[in-house]
Parts: sequence; C-alpha cells; structure tokens
Amino acid sequence: MSDNAATLFDEASPNGDEYLLLDDLVTLVALGLVEEVPTPNGPVYALTELGHEVPVFGDV
Repeated sequence: MSDNAATLFDEASPNGDEYLLLDDLVTLVALGLVEEVPTPNGPVYALTELGHEVPVFGDV
C-alpha cells in the first residue's frame, strides 16, 4: 500500500460541500442540540439548552 493513498476524508463530497453542511445541520437539529428560528430574512439556527450543555470537544 502506498503512503500517498487517498483516504475517504480526502475525496470531495459527491454532492458538494453545501450538502455536507446541510446534512450536519439537519443532524444537529434532530439531536436537539440546535433549533431553527424563523426570521423575516430566513431561518436562523441557535443552540438549545442541551446544545449549551455539551462539553467542548477535547475537554477532559
């Protein structure tokens, strides 16, 4: 196996970067960590109480 072999994370998303971000956002909303708040200019996303309680990645 070559040291220069591409990994899954090196390959571009088949649906583009926007798809990946939307997928992540939908997941965060489904988990209850983020909520969608409608505004006249379009939706805004904010952390829920549960989202504020999640520890920072890497904190021990």
